[in-house]
Order: sequence, then C-alpha cells, then structure tokens
Amino acid sequence: MRILSYFGVLLLLLVAISCEKEVIEPAVVVEPEPEPNPEPAVDTIRYDRVGGYVQKGPYLNGTSIQLVELDGQLAPTGKNFQTQIVDNRGTFEVRNVELVSPYVQLKADGFYYNEVTGENSAAQLTLYALSNLEDYASLNVNLLTTLERARVDYLVSRGGKFGLAKLQAQREIMDIFEMTNDGVAKSELLDITKGGDENARLLAMSVILQGYQSVADLSELVANLSTDLREDGVLNSDRLGSTLVNNAVALDLPAVRQHLEERLDELGLEATVGDFEAHVEHFLENTDFVHTDTIAYPAQGEYGPNALQPGVMEFGSGAYSVRAELPMSTTVRVRISGPNWSLIGIQSKEWKQISFDRATWSAEYTAEGKAIADMEMRLNLSDRWHGQERDGPIVNPPDSTGYVNPNPDQPTDTTRIIIYENGSDVPSWTKKFVVKFD
Repeated sequence: MRILSYFGVLLLLLVAISCEKEVIEPAVVVEPEPEPNPEPAVDTIRYDRVGGYVQKGPYLNGTSIQLVELDGQLAPTGKNFQTQIVDNRGTFEVRNVELVSPYVQLKADGFYYNEVTGENSAAQLTLYALSNLEDYASLNVNLLTTLERARVDYLVSRGGKFGLAKLQAQREIMDIFEMTNDGVAKSELLDITKGGDENARLLAMSVILQGYQSVADLSELVANLSTDLREDGVLNSDRLGSTLVNNAVALDLPAVRQHLEERLDELGLEATVGDFEAHVEHFLENTDFVHTDTIAYPAQGEYGPNALQPGVMEFGSGAYSVRAELPMSTTVRVRISGPNWSLIGIQSKEWKQISFDRATWSAEYTAEGKAIADMEMRLNLSDRWHGQERDGPIVNPPDSTGYVNPNPDQPTDTTRIIIYENGSDVPSWTKKFVVKFD
C-alpha cells in the first residue's frame, strides 16, 4: 500500500510538471530614433555671369572686386565672391554665382584714370554699388552708386522697399547737382563711355566731385556727402556744397573732354562722350551753394604789408609784398605802373613777368594756381617816371618829386595796381595812390 501511494504521488507530480506552461521572456525591442524634421528646401539662384564696368574714369586692370550677398535688410549673409578687373576699361565679371538672396553689394578698390587731369590716379579709391540681381546681372559701379549706398541702406532699414529706396536716393542725389532724374536709368546701368544725356549726367557729377582734388580728398568728400545725405536725402552742409561749386568753377571742361576721348581712343573704343559740359554749367548757374574758393590777398606777406590787399589805399615808403594765394585752376594778372615803385627782382618762381614798358614804367606779372605767389616791391622816390598816367586830383598830395601842388585841380602823378583774375580783361579792382614820404 505504501509503495502504491508513493508511486501515485510521483505520478501526480509528473503530470503536474508536464501540464505547466513554458514561460518565455519577451525580446527587447529597440525603437529607432525619430528622424529630425528636414529643413525646408532653400531655393538658390544661379547666375552664369555677373559683370559690368567700374568707372570714375575707367578703373585700371587688376582692381580687386568683391561681390557680397545681402539679405532683405541689406545685411551680409556671409557668402561672397572675389574677382578683379581684366582690362583698362574697368571690365569685370564673376562666374557661377549661386545665391539665396538676389540682393548684392559690389565693392571695387583700385586705381583709375582721372579724366580731369588726364593721368592715372596716384592712390586707390573704393567704390560701391547695391543691386537686385532679379532685375539684371549686368551692372556698373560708379560714384553715383557709391553716394546712394548709405541712403538706400537707411531707407530699407526703416521698412522701405529696395527698388523704391534706390529710385528715391538717386533722385535726391541728382537734385544736389541740379539735375532731374527723368528718363535716367538706374545708377548701376549708367556708363560714361556711352553717349546719351543720362550718361552725360553721370560724367558731369563725376568731374564735379573729382575737381582737382587728391584721391584722399575725393574719398573724404564722397564719405562726408554720404553721411550728410543718409537720413534725410538733403545736403545740409554749406561747406560741402561750396566744395562742389569750387570744384566745378575750377574745371577746364575742354581739357576734360579731350582727356577722356583720347583715353577711349587709346583703349580702342569707338565711344561718344555726351554733353556733360552743359550739366556742369547748369549746376553752376542754378545751385544755391556759394563759390568760396577765391584768390586771397592777405594783409601780410613775406616782405611786409601786402600791396595787393583790397581796400588798403595808404602807402608810405618802404618794403611791401606783392602776394596772392591762388586755389587750383585760378589765375591772376597784376599790372603795376606809375612813379615811385620798383621790384627787387622776382623772388618767387610763381610770379612771371610778361611785359615791361619803360616809357610808362609799367610791368605785368601773372601767377596761376595752385600757388602762393609773393615778391618784394619797394615804394620810394624815383627818377625813372616818364609816363603820363594821371588820374588826379587826389586831395593835393605831393607829386613824384615830393612837390606839393598848390593847385588841387591839376592832376597829380599816381601809382596804380590793377588786378585781373581768371583770364578776364575786366579788372577785378584797381588801386590808385600817391606814395607818402616821411
């Protein structure tokens, strides 16, 4: 019985074990990392070529060019391209340009042909241009594109549309030069080597800005004009306006035309230079800014009181200076005649004697800018007076011999100084005086 019971229990255990389910641990499933949301595709714009000309006069071969991509607020995106001018016409091109934004800035830094002097510049000048390449990929860099840059940037930063800002800035700048913007293409399309009135306006602006200034002075003038115009588009500085007038007055317009035409012929260009002279003359006739760069006759010279000082009519015996301070492209002619004067040689190379008449004891001297012309003149009793240049009576002063004329109605010998300025045959002023001797 006990044996049976044992086997029964064993049998029950075996059955229970055989009926138990097998437990299988589930496999560990590694979920894949979620992929980041892809950035939206950015449309790029590809240009096979972006190019044009850099002009002041034409820029010279080797000038460096930088093209910078700008965003909608005209801030650099960090993408830029480098190239250089490939000839003395100022030609440049940048190939295979891929941009996200169509707005670009061009920067040119190099030497240029100065059409005012007919020589290459002594230093490098930096010019800029802003443009929208959706409009065109052929564009030029010049002084107008440079002047408008700060104003366009300001208008866009205040919510203005780029195209409208460009048009407004160009109109405001041309107003300063007494030119209308009617019928004028955008600044980056103008070309001084082509005919047409709109290109003539650009050339007129260019020569007025240049004048006979150094590159450093031109660069400073353009920078100061840009700063003045930036916020309101109006030239508020009388000093800067007078600089433009002074530059224009000094210009030798026929020489400018000759220089540029000869340069274009040298480069093999069959170009027609527009009538820029008319726009320079129109500016001078209509501007409210004042010509201030006149010939100066200071009170004192190297040798004593200046005999040329306007308004001074009292002269005693002794040493005097004959002094004129001439701005660029001005000339002066001085005629001295009558008794009691002599020159102690011509100590200044700036004065050149062009005539001497012993019969009337008269001589003429010229000087031309930019120069300080000074020489010594002596006023004293002289026995060399032989002429009859009489303009009396002059309050009965002593005559050339020291004799006091008792008859004041009788003419008395006088010394004369006559000034002619800038090639005119009409005297700017005349001095007539009698030397008083102690």
